[in-house]
Amino acid sequence: MRRFLTSLRRALVPLRGRAGLVVGGVGLVLVGIAFGRLAFPIHDEAPAPLVLPTAASLETAELAMPDLGGLTPEQARRVLVDAGFERAKVSTSSVEYAGPEGLVVGQQPIPGAAVRSEAVAGVTLTLSKPGIIPDLSGKSVAEARTALAALGALGTIEEAVDSAGAVGAIVATTPAAGQPLAINVTLRVATAGDAVYIGELDPLATSRCRTTEKDILNGQQLGTSITCRPTATAAASTEFSLGRHAVFLDASVGVGDRSAPGKGTVTIFGDGKKIATVDAASGAATPVHLPVAGVLRLRIEVTGGKDAQVLLGDIRVTGTPAQINDLTTQNG
Repeated sequence: MRRFLTSLRRALVPLRGRAGLVVGGVGLVLVGIAFGRLAFPIHDEAPAPLVLPTAASLETAELAMPDLGGLTPEQARRVLVDAGFERAKVSTSSVEYAGPEGLVVGQQPIPGAAVRSEAVAGVTLTLSKPGIIPDLSGKSVAEARTALAALGALGTIEEAVDSAGAVGAIVATTPAAGQPLAINVTLRVATAGDAVYIGELDPLATSRCRTTEKDILNGQQLGTSITCRPTATAAASTEFSLGRHAVFLDASVGVGDRSAPGKGTVTIFGDGKKIATVDAASGAATPVHLPVAGVLRLRIEVTGGKDAQVLLGDIRVTGTPAQINDLTTQNG
């Protein structure tokens, strides 16, 4: 230290004047501060003592229950141990559920629940087991989806024209009721659907048949109809493309009130296969309701006596709104 002060005095000797005195004074102050810090160092506050958890504090700690969904029982036990529940007693039960067998589909306590580790006497795991599709016929869409969700399945809606079912009710499922439970189930929902008159479509071929309006059949005035006039030796026929876009065909069949008395036979084919045969007579109107789902080409053939005008009154096909839109577009 003595050598340091001697060197400092020698360095200040050459300085002259007021400026030199100021600089020298500042230098002395800085040196004094530095010397003071060396001689009397300043200590920061002492750090907080480190507290290590004890066995008692760990036992009363609040832990979050892990999500065990989709795990096997063995995997679930390992996850519980890793989460701090190494002393939990695990029990299992089974329930019908879509998807692989033997996976966790439910648990108690629920995932995320804050639980004191010492309070967990046990964890209950619900495991999946094979099941079957329930009968959902007549149920609403909401009821059907709720029932499927409880089984781990998803319900996809598909409209179905069904004159016998209540609009909005389930008429069938795919897979069908009683089949093995699947993750994805198609719900066919009854709808009134849309319809288009056959006579408004462009015929692919026609012979002795034509579209008519305001005909009368058994005292009832008709809308758009098809009138066919066969001969004793030649059948009348007409053919249309349905493009597999129709579900039902409806009509009233008979011999028109303005026609000479007579009778005839109407045969309806779908893609070359006979769907139905209907007798037509004067003073009668026979209702026709036929399934035509999947039919590509519809052919109507009429045979009968001379001068008999056989009517297919208000003949129309019904399908879902999307199907009828496609049908009319393709026949644009």
